[in-house]
Amino acid sequence: MSIETEIDSNTKHITIAIEGAFGFNL
Repeated sequence: MSIETEIDSNTKHITIAIEGAFGFNL
């Protein structure tokens, strides 16, 4: 797995967590 892919995956997980916490899509 490339570093860029790993960062992208982490960003998606963070975005999902934020969406879940606030109940809306960014």
